[in-house]
Amino acid sequence: MKKIKNYLTFLREAQETSETPVPGEEVVSQKGGGGGVIVNFGKGIEKLNTADRNSVVDDLRKRIRSWQNWSEIMRLYSENRGSKKRPMQPLFTIHVGTSWEGTDEINQALAQKRRAYMENIVIDAVKKACEWNIVVPPSDLIQQLITPESSYKRSGVVDTYGGNFDPENTQEDWWNRNGLIVVNSAVVKGLTPDKISEIGAEMRTGESKIPDDLNKIVSKLCQCETYSDLQDLNKNLQDKGGLENFLNSTVGFDAYPLLNTRKTERGKAIDCINNAAGKDIASEFQNKIVIRPKL
Repeated sequence: MKKIKNYLTFLREAQETSETPVPGEEVVSQKGGGGGVIVNFGKGIEKLNTADRNSVVDDLRKRIRSWQNWSEIMRLYSENRGSKKRPMQPLFTIHVGTSWEGTDEINQALAQKRRAYMENIVIDAVKKACEWNIVVPPSDLIQQLITPESSYKRSGVVDTYGGNFDPENTQEDWWNRNGLIVVNSAVVKGLTPDKISEIGAEMRTGESKIPDDLNKIVSKLCQCETYSDLQDLNKNLQDKGGLENFLNSTVGFDAYPLLNTRKTERGKAIDCINNAAGKDIASEFQNKIVIRPKL
C-alpha cells in the first residue's frame, strides 16, 4: 500500500504544480534568411519622398508574402497576441545609421527618428501583405513583430550606440545613412492530421513486434513538434488507452523491473514529450511515464 500511496501522491502533486501548455501551432523565426530592404535616407533627413517610400513598402510586402505560411503565421499571432505563455518572436530587425557630421546627440536623435519611420514602413507593408485574403492585423500587433533592439552605425563611430567619435575618420560615408529592414525567415511548427495518423500507425506497428520495437516507437513520438501534436496523437491512440497508457505498455513495461532495462527509451520519450510541449509535463515514477496535466 505504501507504493500505491506514494504513486497517488506523486500524481496529485504533479497535477497541482503543472501548468497546461498553450495548445496550437507555433511560429518559429530565424534571424535573417528572408532578405532585407534598404532605405536610402538623404543627409539629415528621416523621411523619403512618397514615390520612394511606396517602392520600399512594396518591396517589403513582396518579401513578406514570399513566406510559405504567411496567412497562417498572422492568424496564429492574432489569436495569441499578448500571451505571456507564447511570446511572439520578432519577424523584423531594423538597422539605422548616420554619416559623421553632427554631434553624437544630434545623430542619435536622427537615428531614432529614422527607426520610427522605418517601423511605420514595416506596419504598412504587413497590412498590404494581408490584404484580400486574410484579416489585416492592427498596428500594435505588428509593432510586436519588430525586434526591440536595433543597431546604430555612424561614420567615425567606433562602437554602436554610445561609441566615441574618431576625428581621424571624417570621410563622407554616405552609405551609413542607409537604413536596413531585415526580414527574418519564419515557419509554422505543427503536424497535419494525416501526419499524426501516420505516426500513430507506425507506433502501433512498433508495438506489434516481438519484442516491441522501442526505437521505432520513440523515434515516431519524437516527430511531434507542438503540444497540440501530442494532444492529437493522444486522441489517435485512444484505442490503446491514450498516449500515456500506450507508452507505459511498451517503453514503460519492463519484464525485469529491477534491471530497469528500458530506462533509456523512457528517458528519450519523456524528453521528446517535454520538447514538443515547450515545458516539463512528462516525468518518470517507478519505471512509468507520467504526463500531467493529462493530454
